[in-house]
Amino acid sequence: MCVLYKVSYLGTVGGKDVADTTRRILRCLMTNTVARRMNFAGRGSKTGIAEMKILDVVIGMKVCVIRNLM
Repeated sequence: MCVLYKVSYLGTVGGKDVADTTRRILRCLMTNTVARRMNFAGRGSKTGIAEMKILDVVIGMKVCVIRNLM
């Protein structure tokens, strides 16, 4: 699947507010099994999402959502 198509699709994911939209985008990007092994900072034995490229995608999508809410 083309990366541009994926980003385009994620831009259509909506929610009632920015937090809800962020959760929905993350659900599209990873399974529950993967999500349980991660946290933002990578504390404990979990992988940190803060240093991953996927964070840039999520932030980019949130910016699009905020612009659309205004």
